[in-house]
Amino acid sequence: RWLAPWVVVFGYLLPGPRVEGLVLSRGSYFLRYRQHHTTPRRHPRRNSQCLMLRNVDKPELVIWTSEAVLRDRGTERMVSEALEDGSLPVFFLFDATDREAEALRDAILPAYSDEVLAVGGRGWGLPPPPHPGALSRLRRQLEVIPDPFGGMDGFGTKAQEPPRPPLACRCVIFSDSVEGCLGARAAGMRAVAICPDLDDAEDLERASDVAFTSIGLEGGDEDTEEPVSFFDLYTPGSFWLNPATPRDAQGQWCDPDHGPAVVSD
Repeated sequence: RWLAPWVVVFGYLLPGPRVEGLVLSRGSYFLRYRQHHTTPRRHPRRNSQCLMLRNVDKPELVIWTSEAVLRDRGTERMVSEALEDGSLPVFFLFDATDREAEALRDAILPAYSDEVLAVGGRGWGLPPPPHPGALSRLRRQLEVIPDPFGGMDGFGTKAQEPPRPPLACRCVIFSDSVEGCLGARAAGMRAVAICPDLDDAEDLERASDVAFTSIGLEGGDEDTEEPVSFFDLYTPGSFWLNPATPRDAQGQWCDPDHGPAVVSD
């Protein structure tokens, strides 16, 4: 506790991001900081970020669901950050065949052809995507190696866990459709909507956990917009605090495997 005043004072002496405060809690601590820009942000939905955060869960699986979100200017950087952090990026294109999905991956991100799985939703079987059962089935067919953990209070060690499917609450889906976002949430995953014109996409914003016009920089102007980084998708992170749970459009718990098909009004 005696560190808090010194951290705050030191933070205000540094250029760039300002330290907002030191928060202490059982089993974790983190520094909060706020970016100070001379111009307004382009992403007003973004919460204060956390730096030096303990006991956080990184996304184990990140899914892109359409050609439009795959072509977003921030996709290549997000894929690179996910791979660097040991996570699994997957292109699960609902309206494509396996061959079409692989061709799009190779055309848009040729540098990652051997590192990113591309799967088509056509011929996927029943239930078809974006039904939450299809997303849950894809998740269970994949495998990740969990990170070791140092214990609740940050001391000691825990043996390396064996490979397992990604946890649903540690999966993030990028989608440009109401059905895709609702399907992700019903499967117990986080839904990030990407739509160039959010002013005319209120239903999409309501269906998702957070919405952006793009996850990349617009025109490369770093003074007017912050890109969405892989670190922002952590739990807790910039956009949510608690792990996701399977929930329907009304926010009620639902079965992630056998729930009703997700259909927009």
